[in-house]
Amino acid sequence: MDLYKISIPNLYEKPYTIQDVLLNNKVYYFEYFWNIRHIKAYLSIYILDNNIRTYILRNTCLTNGMHISKNIKYDNWVGDLYFTTDKLDFNDYNRQDITSNFYILYRNGTLEVTT
Repeated sequence: MDLYKISIPNLYEKPYTIQDVLLNNKVYYFEYFWNIRHIKAYLSIYILDNNIRTYILRNTCLTNGMHISKNIKYDNWVGDLYFTTDKLDFNDYNRQDITSNFYILYRNGTLEVTT
């Protein structure tokens, strides 16, 4: 099983950001925007095919512990994405601390438990 941390871009400085992320030898574009009305970050993910955007996830509000990939609509998707933090005292985020305290965890493969 492989685990990767995908950092969240600085949404305080740039409330709309596109980040290219390489997963399983394919580039995915993570499109973040800060919604000032909801005081939350939203994520869309798309791929490019002949310069045409194909969204596999649209406008999903990020909440701590969220299993993002359960909402992905793409037959070739492999793995799991989770929005999370390592800090036990953080239940929620704001525009200033989302970058430093939260990330997206990508898990590819099955969890192996040995006894």
